[in-house]
Amino acid sequence: MVSEDFRTPIDTLEKGRATLPKKGEKGFQSANVSENFCTHEKGRATDKVAKEVGFGSGRQYEKAKKVYEEAPEPIKKQWQEGKLSTHAAYQKISCRALSPSQSTN
Repeated sequence: MVSEDFRTPIDTLEKGRATLPKKGEKGFQSANVSENFCTHEKGRATDKVAKEVGFGSGRQYEKAKKVYEEAPEPIKKQWQEGKLSTHAAYQKISCRALSPSQSTN
């Protein structure tokens, strides 16, 4: 049986997604806020969510989110099983996006 302390990257990511404020909820900020009447503590929401759910930083949370949403199944499976770190999986999908398309000479 898996201990309750063990969480896979996807479990952690899902918890983080559930924690982010949705549009219309307190704490949600639109990108085009014209007035700033901030009554809550400052900082990036992703950093706060990352800290709460167990990622090291908001950047790490964003990498995990990209892997979860965009990685092909073989990479996602290795990441889920712990054979690839979040950073390594992110690098693999980022390199695929940057590599030139096959030429049609």
